Amino acid sequence: MTGNFPQPGDMFVDRYEIDSILNQGGFGRVYRATQVELNRPVAIKILQPARRIGFNDDSQAEAKRLEIVAKRFEREAQLVSQLRDRHTVMMYDYGTTEDGLLYMVLEYVDGAPLDQRIEEVGPHDPSRVVKIAKQILSSLQEAHALGMLHRDIKPANIMLYEHVGRRDQVKVLDFGLAKSIDDPKFTADDPDLTDAEVLIGTPRYMSPEQIRGDKMTSATDIYSLGLVVYEMLTGQKAVRAKSTMNTLARHINDVPITLPKELQIDEGLRQIVHQMLDKSLDGRIQTAEEALTLFEAWEEAQKSSSYPGFDISEIADAIPDIEYDYDATALTSVDDLLRQDRGDSSDAYDDIQPVERDRKPIIIAAIFLLVLIMVGVFATGGDDEPELSGNAEATEPPKQHDIPSPDELPPIPDGPDEALEFAEAEDMGADTSIAFALEEADMAAIAAAETAPPDQNEVAEEPKKVKKKVRKKRPPKKKKPSLRTLK
Repeated sequence: MTGNFPQPGDMFVDRYEIDSILNQGGFGRVYRATQVELNRPVAIKILQPARRIGFNDDSQAEAKRLEIVAKRFEREAQLVSQLRDRHTVMMYDYGTTEDGLLYMVLEYVDGAPLDQRIEEVGPHDPSRVVKIAKQILSSLQEAHALGMLHRDIKPANIMLYEHVGRRDQVKVLDFGLAKSIDDPKFTADDPDLTDAEVLIGTPRYMSPEQIRGDKMTSATDIYSLGLVVYEMLTGQKAVRAKSTMNTLARHINDVPITLPKELQIDEGLRQIVHQMLDKSLDGRIQTAEEALTLFEAWEEAQKSSSYPGFDISEIADAIPDIEYDYDATALTSVDDLLRQDRGDSSDAYDDIQPVERDRKPIIIAAIFLLVLIMVGVFATGGDDEPELSGNAEATEPPKQHDIPSPDELPPIPDGPDEALEFAEAEDMGADTSIAFALEEADMAAIAAAETAPPDQNEVAEEPKKVKKKVRKKRPPKKKKPSLRTLK
C-alpha cells in the first residue's frame, strides 16, 4: 500500500486482517477486521490527512501540516486510551503507518447505531430514553473527569446492543475527536481545526459556543446530548434547516429549542431537556453529574406513583363513605351481635338459659376408681418374691408351706426295716422321708389351686402368681449310708 486505504482481504500492519468496510468519509474509513493473534473482532479507524489537506504546490507546507495533524492525532489517542468506562468503546492500539496513514484499533460492538434505531422505531418511550441517556452521561462523566470533551455527540456515534438478554446497552463511539479542555488552543479557530473543519463536529449537533469559536466546557457535550434526547422523544431532528449555514444559525440565534407542546410526556422530563438545550452557558446544565442526578430523581418520582402524572387524591375522592347499620360500640356480647346482624328482636334470646351440668356421676366414678386402685395395691403388696439369679440359692429365704392334714401325709413306717425299705425305694435317706412327704403335699395343694376357678378380684394378678410358683427341679441328693452298711 502506498498511502491508499486497505481493501477487504488485506493484512494491515501485519496484525489485522481487513474483513469489510463499515463506514467511510472524505479522508477516513472505518473497517471491521480480525486481530489474527487473538482471533478477536476489532474496528479500525484509518485517516489519510494528505488527501484532504493537499498543498501539492508547496512540499514544505504540506509536510508541516501533516506533522501537525499527526501530532494532534497521537495526543488525542493517548487521551482516549485512558478511558475505561463500560459505556465507552475501548481503544486497543493506535499508530502511523510508513506511508502516512493514521489508525486507531477499537473495540468492535455488534449492534446498531442510535440513528438507525430512531429511523426504524420512531419516538421512544420516555423511560427508555432516560435509560439510554444515563449510560451516555456515564461515559461523558469519566471523560470530563479526565479533562476531555467528546465534541461530536450524535446518534450515529452511540451504539446500542444487547448483552446477555439486556437490551439497550450503550457504547459511546468516536472519541477520536476528543480534545483536552486544558489545551490553551482549544477553540474552534485553532489553525489545525479550521482547515480540517470536519474534525470540529457535526453542525446539526454543535453547541453555540462551539460554532462561535468560544471556550468550550463540559456543558458543550451536554447541549449535544440534549439534541439527541430531543430526537429520541420526538422521532425527529431538533434542527431541520435546508443548508449548513441555516443549521448553524439556528443554534446561535436567540430562539430557544423546545419540545413540541403536543408531545405527551411528564413535565419534569420536559424541563430537564429544556435545561440541557439552553443556549446560554449560565442557564444550561453544566456537568454530566448534574444531568445524571436530575434523570435519576425523575425515575424515582415515576416509581412512587402508579403511572407518570397520576394524582393519588383522585382515587381517594372516588371512594364512597361506608355507613354501617349498627353501632359497634353498643355490642356487649355475641348474642347482641347476632340480634343486630339477623334483625331478630331482643325477646328471641331472652328465654335461653344456660345449661347446668350434673356433676354427681363424675364424682361417683372418681370415688369408684380410687377404691379399685387401693384394693389392687393391698392385694398385690408383699406377695412378690425375689427372682433367683446366678448363685442365689444359698441366700434364698425359706419357703412358707401350708401344714397338710393328717390324711394327706404318707403312712409312717412301723419299724426301722420298713423305714429303710421306704427310703431305699424313694432313693433317699431315712431322715429325709418326712420332709419329702411334706413337700409332696405342698405341690399337691398348688396343683389344686391351679385347677380351681379364680377369684374375680384376683383375675388380673393370677397369671403373675402362677408364673412365680413354678416348681423348680431339685438338685440331686447325696445318698446316706444305709443301716445295712453300718451293720
